[in-house]
Amino acid sequence: MFEPMFGPILEPDLDPPNECRSTHSQVPTIHLPFDHRCGACGRAFQDENSVTAVARLDDTTFTTYRIIGTFTTYDAPKPTVRRYESYYPCEADGCALCDDAPEAIACHNDCLNVVYDKRAPQDCLLKLWTAGTWRNPCYRSPPLLLSPSDNPTSRMEAAVHVFPSLARLPHNVQHMILKDCDDAFLWRYATVYELARRMNWDHFYAGTLSIDRIHSWSRPQELPSEANTIIEDLPVEGANNEGYILLIIDSQGLRDILRLPELWDRPDYCSEGLRFISGPAESFSGFSVDFKYGLARLIVPPGRKVQFWRSHSPPNNQMIIDSEGPSPDFPLYTGLFSASHFVSIDLNKCYGLTVFSSPRGVVGMHAHTPESPLAMEAFERLRPRQLKQSVIWFYVPLGPHEKVLSLGLRFQYTQGRRMLPSLIIRLQSGRYTIGPWYNAQNGPAGDLTFQVRGRPTLLYEVPPRYSLSTLTVLPQTEVSKELQTLKARVPQLWTPHPHFSSARLENIDKVLVFSDLAPGFCRGMLITYKDSKKKFVGECRWGHQSLRVYQSPLRLFYYQGAFRAQNAPRSAPLVEVSDVVFDSRYFVTPASCHREGWRSCELKGELHFWFNACESHVSVHQE
Repeated sequence: MFEPMFGPILEPDLDPPNECRSTHSQVPTIHLPFDHRCGACGRAFQDENSVTAVARLDDTTFTTYRIIGTFTTYDAPKPTVRRYESYYPCEADGCALCDDAPEAIACHNDCLNVVYDKRAPQDCLLKLWTAGTWRNPCYRSPPLLLSPSDNPTSRMEAAVHVFPSLARLPHNVQHMILKDCDDAFLWRYATVYELARRMNWDHFYAGTLSIDRIHSWSRPQELPSEANTIIEDLPVEGANNEGYILLIIDSQGLRDILRLPELWDRPDYCSEGLRFISGPAESFSGFSVDFKYGLARLIVPPGRKVQFWRSHSPPNNQMIIDSEGPSPDFPLYTGLFSASHFVSIDLNKCYGLTVFSSPRGVVGMHAHTPESPLAMEAFERLRPRQLKQSVIWFYVPLGPHEKVLSLGLRFQYTQGRRMLPSLIIRLQSGRYTIGPWYNAQNGPAGDLTFQVRGRPTLLYEVPPRYSLSTLTVLPQTEVSKELQTLKARVPQLWTPHPHFSSARLENIDKVLVFSDLAPGFCRGMLITYKDSKKKFVGECRWGHQSLRVYQSPLRLFYYQGAFRAQNAPRSAPLVEVSDVVFDSRYFVTPASCHREGWRSCELKGELHFWFNACESHVSVHQE
């Protein structure tokens, strides 16, 4: 291992601004807009990782920080200039200092050790910073957080480079070690090793060109073996504004620039590992591309914005719903970010939908398919990272014969403004309102919904902050507007903006109760009725919660009380928790369900389930 040779270490401003709401008082807070993934290998950080952040002040001066708080341990290589302090990353939503700070990256310390090999040039910190920041295809674009593609051919080479003693072992022993070793660990090293080799290559084209002068370009995938070979990656000049331009983006940033006579019109095509920017060539007038170290980055003119899609050709002239109401197309946004990221979900190809929601509103979705049955990877991509502490998982079952009747957004009308959007999905089996619930005294709720039939394709803008507020459907339908006076009342002494769901307690065939792994209280229920319709209440994390099944239930037992974790101090607040048990032909309720605090009722009326990230409240309403 080689210790990295850091550039000049500069003292940052340690005075936290008023906008910063970090909860750490003994350790200074650093304000840097870096992604929670490694700028060298591109993989997300885990709790046990040691992390260093790098911010660029100019071409030769960088500031480095050890990051703690978000990551539990630290074992950093020592800089050669002077000792530096540890910092917590800023946890404030919309911090002005983070928005105004220079671009920065964060890296695993072991990835830095690989980059700072003897063969690496002295300016490798600049090259590493460029490779990390250019993973975002344009300046001030929201992080796409695409998964790196693994190259099996470089796996053994990278492992031998990092662990030279492996080369002295027999080949069968090497393969046994690689087979039993953590895949993510070796893939990280393989990716960084290739990056270090690229950083040593000085024969790439460097410069800035207007995009209307570029005919085509592709990022070099492999380096030639001859050290003096010049890679012919110069963009071809002399292009015009005819046809279409297609930009392809992967986990390393801009991969291809293509000029096509027509775009591939496949509305059903959707890529998981790639994103696309496309449009008529004349719509890219004024755009430029910066080339350096074999990489490329799009330069977006001031006041302009691009859109990232999962398909080659985005929909045009679509009626959309956003906080301003129905409008004829996706609006141009001129705020902090120079790009917007749109996701499409074909509801006809999934058997369920997990919606992530917080007290601020819906923050993301995951379509359950045979290829992607669990939602944890989508949950890990949510940003900002600290938002995940308050996120709940709301599951919408989509059986093979289920039909969507309407889909849209609900806004709270407060002082003439639309606030706190919630997602509304009305199915044949019932209606779901996913998002924070409003108190009626704060004003009415306005529903803006598309009236649809069957299983449409849902398109929405990934929220760069806070909550989803823009969506549309394909094929296009009319938009209806309706004011609602919400009848359900939030339980007393609850935190603002909890979530609410309800279900009827009649003609039930089966109930699945989802509980915390510890201490085991109920978090949600999936109810199957005798007519095969399904309804979910509460929170469901498929594959990450314990599950109890009650067939042919006859009676409901439910508990409402307060709970404090066993290892929590006495000063820790009590949380409100619920538990649910069903008496059925195949399951007799235990004696504990008849103790104080437990209630029972017949299966009739309506079940109300209030919940947030750590509390729940169950009640039954029978008239």
